[in-house]
Amino acid sequence: MAGTVDGAKSASVECHPPLPKKAKPSKRPAIREKVQSEAIVDAPPYFTENGLRKVRPYWFHYHVFAKQRWFGKPLAQVLEKELYSSFPGFFASAIKAGRVTVNNELVCPEYEVQNGDLIRHMCHRHELPVLDRGVTIIENTDNLLVVDKPCSLPIHPCGRYHFNSLIQFLKYSFGFDNLKILYRLDRLTSGLVVFLKNAETEKRFRQQLVNSDIRKEYLCLVEGEFPDGELTCDQPLDHLFRSMGLMRVSKEGKPCFSRFRKLHSDGKSSIVKCFPETGRTHQIRVHLQFLGYPIVDDAIYNCDVFGPSKGKNGDYGKPIEELEQDVRRRFSMDNWLDHGNPPLVQGERKKGDESEPADCELCRMKFRDPSISELQMSLHCLRYSGPDWTYECSLPPWASVLKENKIEF
Repeated sequence: MAGTVDGAKSASVECHPPLPKKAKPSKRPAIREKVQSEAIVDAPPYFTENGLRKVRPYWFHYHVFAKQRWFGKPLAQVLEKELYSSFPGFFASAIKAGRVTVNNELVCPEYEVQNGDLIRHMCHRHELPVLDRGVTIIENTDNLLVVDKPCSLPIHPCGRYHFNSLIQFLKYSFGFDNLKILYRLDRLTSGLVVFLKNAETEKRFRQQLVNSDIRKEYLCLVEGEFPDGELTCDQPLDHLFRSMGLMRVSKEGKPCFSRFRKLHSDGKSSIVKCFPETGRTHQIRVHLQFLGYPIVDDAIYNCDVFGPSKGKNGDYGKPIEELEQDVRRRFSMDNWLDHGNPPLVQGERKKGDESEPADCELCRMKFRDPSISELQMSLHCLRYSGPDWTYECSLPPWASVLKENKIEF
């Protein structure tokens, strides 16, 4: 089966906060209790504008159990570091206002997080826009759903993306639910995504993963003339900035291994085939950065914030602590502010904004639309293959020269 899910139509959904409920004291929930974060809207408030699919702000209940690295640390400090906000004191204010609770009880910002704590945050959620592009269905059976994901769309709800995620878009556009992912792709990466529909299929594919029977093949466009032959990288990766999901090469990191082979070059850039043997976050991007051939339009890892050599050979030209701060400033949400339309001052309201909460900082700001180039990257998942199966998707436009020159890929 093949088809395309078209972009979302305009929709109007009012954003009203839920009626406040009195917090009831309760026993600390069991660590294995299943809780579900949820949006307080009846349907995704999608609308399209300037070639982008956007989501009107809405109320959202975020639930999370305390992680071990949080134990014994002040709640406000944990949330500022883990969830990240550009507004100083944002989470401390939210805790004082009662929008953040622990085990259904009000606490102070200095509360020390404990094992088993269930933290709930009621927030007015402002999602980031994605490209208004369809999702091509490659195969849809009782066991599998295989799709070609466009750039800019994250697989799962994360950070400032919920309805603008592939999982949610497939759910509300096609009715697909309870899908299990085989491999994740980065938000800006396009290409093949395989979903498993039932426990039996999941068990079969998971066993193939354990046996290393699944082969992953990617294409990318990198800076410079990539060397002939096969180039490998086995540098371990660790978090650079956990709340922003960024990685770096580190001896203390998790082991990973990638293979690369040049397919075509014009002297200034090269189309490279990538074979990641492991599946770490941003593995291909960071390994190419380390080798000195970053992806041409990778706004993060092909950036001078990583030093004069852009992180080649792990040389950042500065201490890691300084790099963390520079990265935070460079990729801060403040860079998306529309400076041609200054943020509204405290207490000032735009006409028709009565449904917006008075203390929502984001509601008082106007953000510029990202350009198309900021929402895509020349990294494409081309093919997955196993012992008795293969799935692949079409070439991206930047790799069309392979087909034109009859280069095997």
